[in-house]
Amino acid sequence: MSRISVERVKMLVRKDLLLEFRSKAAMGELLVYVISTVFVCYRAFHSISSVPVWNALFWIIILFSSINAVSRSFYRESRAKRIYYYQIAGPEEIILSKIIFNFLLVLFLCLITLPLYSLFLGNLADDLWMFLLVAILASGAFSSILTLISAIASKSDQGPGLTAILTFPVILPLLMVTLKASKNAMDGIDTSQYTNLLVVMLAFNVVSVALSYILFPYLWRD
Repeated sequence: MSRISVERVKMLVRKDLLLEFRSKAAMGELLVYVISTVFVCYRAFHSISSVPVWNALFWIIILFSSINAVSRSFYRESRAKRIYYYQIAGPEEIILSKIIFNFLLVLFLCLITLPLYSLFLGNLADDLWMFLLVAILASGAFSSILTLISAIASKSDQGPGLTAILTFPVILPLLMVTLKASKNAMDGIDTSQYTNLLVVMLAFNVVSVALSYILFPYLWRD
């Protein structure tokens, strides 16, 4: 494996950020998706008093928004661009930069969705800071898992839709843990009571990043 250059990783992350914010249509698509989904939930429920329902709907919105956002990671780059990136950076640097960029993107979606969701449907979180910590851990795990799956799916001719198909069996255990941890935070339960769930979420982050780092070079050479 080649030596990782932090400067090259930062350069690639900066490039993705610039491309994302220059593409007003892509960013607008994500914002419209989030706003319209929250509004539909508001029209359907008006207000939600049940913590499990509030929590489940929030993470369903985040999951589908994340799939929609991250699945474009490798499809929007032409073969010529990929060859160019191969000349200036190693596969490990490319996959790490994609994971970091997608983490920032998914976390941005969480931070945009939470106030909108709370505005329309009420805020039921007793421990908001712990809920945000769960959101950060979930954003990291979602982004790293989805980035690797997006890289695998990009090698087929099935389009970004294949990413969604491959994602659910892999991400379901993480989603279950996230739902439990975030519900405990919403109920105001002492953190010591569910530290094990936070450790499991952190483990998802570490394992998924490690697998991406190990496996992506083989996909890159293909």
